[in-house]
Amino acid sequence: MEESMDLATVDVARTPDDLTGGSPNCHIVGCRTFASSCSTTGCVCIAITKDNPDPECAGTTIACPSDPCAGQVAQCSHTSGMCRLL
Repeated sequence: MEESMDLATVDVARTPDDLTGGSPNCHIVGCRTFASSCSTTGCVCIAITKDNPDPECAGTTIACPSDPCAGQVAQCSHTSGMCRLL
């Protein structure tokens, strides 16, 4: 069974490379953005590996005034193996 993680437990200020279900680094699979509209985190954009499942929301879905990932790009740091927002 694929394990998922709760957005309430994600430190959105850093790249959540420890999210369950995806690759341990981005060197092979690459990165993508994920727009959260969860009441526990607010409207934020995070960078995760492409094969990581979308984080689950432990709260309720809220209406964001705009797409939190608009204009953001997720890129792999080949030094650290972590996804970062540009």
